[in-house]
Amino acid sequence: MEVVVEAVAIAVAVEVLLAPAVAAAKGRVAPTTAVPARAKARGAQTTAAEAATTTRQGAKIKAEAVPSRTEDSERVEKDGRKALHQHRPRTHNEAFLSKLIYFSLAIAPWGSRATFRPTLKHLSMNLGRKAMFGPILLLQMAFLPAPGAQAQTANLYTIPNQSAHFIRMPSRESSTEIDAVFHNPAGLVELDEGFHLSLNNQFLRQESTVSSNYQFLREVPTEYRGVAASLIFPSIYGAYRKGRLAYSFGIMMVGGSGGAQYDNLPEADAGIADVIPLMKQLAPLNQIDAYINGQTGSNPGYANLSDYRFDFNSTGVGFSPGLQAGISYQASKLIAVSFGARFIQQFVFATSTLENVEVYNEGQGGWYAPADYLLMMANDPSLVGHPVYVPVLGAVSQGLATDLAPVELDMSQYGFGLTPIIGVAIRPNNQVNVGLRYEHNTAVSMRTSIRQGKDAAGRFVDGEKIRADLPGFATIGVHYKLFPKLSTRIGFRYMLDTQSDWDGRDSLIESNYYEVSVGGQYTISQRILISGGYTFNRPQVLTAFQSETDFRLPGHTGAIGGAYDVNDRVRVNLGFMFTYFVPESGEYPHAFGGNENNNLSNELSFEKNALLVGLGVDMRFNGGNKVQPAAF
Repeated sequence: MEVVVEAVAIAVAVEVLLAPAVAAAKGRVAPTTAVPARAKARGAQTTAAEAATTTRQGAKIKAEAVPSRTEDSERVEKDGRKALHQHRPRTHNEAFLSKLIYFSLAIAPWGSRATFRPTLKHLSMNLGRKAMFGPILLLQMAFLPAPGAQAQTANLYTIPNQSAHFIRMPSRESSTEIDAVFHNPAGLVELDEGFHLSLNNQFLRQESTVSSNYQFLREVPTEYRGVAASLIFPSIYGAYRKGRLAYSFGIMMVGGSGGAQYDNLPEADAGIADVIPLMKQLAPLNQIDAYINGQTGSNPGYANLSDYRFDFNSTGVGFSPGLQAGISYQASKLIAVSFGARFIQQFVFATSTLENVEVYNEGQGGWYAPADYLLMMANDPSLVGHPVYVPVLGAVSQGLATDLAPVELDMSQYGFGLTPIIGVAIRPNNQVNVGLRYEHNTAVSMRTSIRQGKDAAGRFVDGEKIRADLPGFATIGVHYKLFPKLSTRIGFRYMLDTQSDWDGRDSLIESNYYEVSVGGQYTISQRILISGGYTFNRPQVLTAFQSETDFRLPGHTGAIGGAYDVNDRVRVNLGFMFTYFVPESGEYPHAFGGNENNNLSNELSFEKNALLVGLGVDMRFNGGNKVQPAAF
């Protein structure tokens, strides 16, 4: 929704400044060639037919104002799009409501509910093209602070914190315990013979803060805080080893699940903050006050608008379940290999409304809808019959009534894909083992379904399909047993982001994401061990990639925990993990009133941190006498 007038407002401005007599005679808005917000959005590649329809519900535009999706793809290759995105300023009217609604899902995955008052600033640029990948991705992993899954990333990442083992010691790429089903499937051949089962759950909490110094906000700077928390994030792993073979399965939330509810989002703050200065500029209120003062000797103070408010409600839920199966084979004493696949599904459900935009003037009795406020002014006895001001007030009022009309969304999305997985485990001696894993890029096409025609004023199209791949990645880990009771690990994960199709937003990835981890474990007694670790993660994205609910920051993660063997067949794992993300800030110009030729300064600062607690139980049902030895 263009919360402030765009095409209508520009046309009215032209009439006010250039042709008041014509405006008075016609009493309506002149044609304009302004491009609609959804066509201007970063990454938006609207079709020529779409561009030729309407700006919101208002004035028509010329089809040639926006290149078609086909024309754009032929003209700009991926590197070119990257350069364009890198320098393109952000605007509040870039598919405003679509981003509002959709990224409102992002911050609080995994069965949580989050309230942002007033929430996070500046949404992802690619929703202007109605690309749902943002929310989906975000929902997938948006919360995860764990090293490889920074909170709120553009998250079709396959997250690494899939077990309590990982929470107590994050460097799991060379694991030979039951969590190797996910982290190092070839290493399962080192399990004791028999059937193994692991049940895991995590508690997650993330706090995110974005601040903006945009000049028309109520307070400058304004800080937007959000907290998301969840008590449920489960995973189940099973493996059966017999001789040289191990068969395994896993059930997990590949990227997370859950929901969120918002009563405000800062994109709305910036857009609606422009309403008052636009009203003063387009009406124009100061000149009308001066005119009435000259006629009556009393200034009515119509220009003394001091505040704004609106009702916004957005709820959403998304989840991404995965089912994995594989087989591992001990080829020799030195090498084992594994082959498997994971079937994943992506679900997103969202409802949202934005309505009741109002402005405040204490001297005029309080709160008014902007359109009603201007009509009240037009009915002032001192203005009756004025050849310019009355028709101008009527025209601007009509434009505001159209552009600030209530907007609703009720939609869902679904997609699925298959991830091939291969692994190699190397055991050169009893002290050292190495794990390698590769997961191929997973192509996911999301289909949008609209209910009851609630499509956010045309921002979303029923039946439209959007690409939202899960990036492939490679990992390598080394375990070294220093002493009988002390072991260390080192791991590395490299995401193949630039090879994925995120429906255009992948062009904002500067280079592939990576993380490095180290860990250690010490056996205190026959039944008790302690462990810990550290991870550094480094995303490499362009400045234009960052958004209020989807920003990637370098992170430092610390973990500590341990395990307790209840008996020879049952072990309990407990871990705590905290991630601190290095704050970043940048300049994200705001297009005042939707006019990209009038960009105002808007510096955004991004911060976040996250806490995870993992609890799991490993069980062994037949075969040998013990669970995998505590050391590894």
